[in-house]
Amino acid sequence: MDVAIYKFDDSIRQNLYTCDDDEDGISNFDLREFDNTIKNLFPGDQPVTIKHYTSQQDAEQDTNAIPFKSYSNYRNISSPFEQMIYTRSQNMLAPDCSVYIQQVLTLIVNPIPETENITAEICNDPISYPNTPSIGLFDLTATNLIF
Repeated sequence: MDVAIYKFDDSIRQNLYTCDDDEDGISNFDLREFDNTIKNLFPGDQPVTIKHYTSQQDAEQDTNAIPFKSYSNYRNISSPFEQMIYTRSQNMLAPDCSVYIQQVLTLIVNPIPETENITAEICNDPISYPNTPSIGLFDLTATNLIF
């Protein structure tokens, strides 16, 4: 039996971002965030099975899929800071006829940004705030910070 393997349009590729909480480049992602985008590529309400893999070869051979129970809390353990996820989608009305395999997700762990301590001083403004000591206005644009 021949199985046709198709690719999705590159426009559906998506990056999932998270911040690194301990500077190791590993974090948790919810792979299910993208499943509806894939399901919407199939016409009507066709039943679609979606599996995620860490390599294209595994996706093509339908081996070593990421366990479904891990989809909601997947850790990018195979690659720090960035990892490709390959998706295998099958229309269950014709599972032997059409399989779509594509690298559609890139998991990106952003490092914790470096911060700079800034000292700002303020003098109490007794005219604008006569009954509230230690209140004044800061002009943060003068610090050249990027927000």
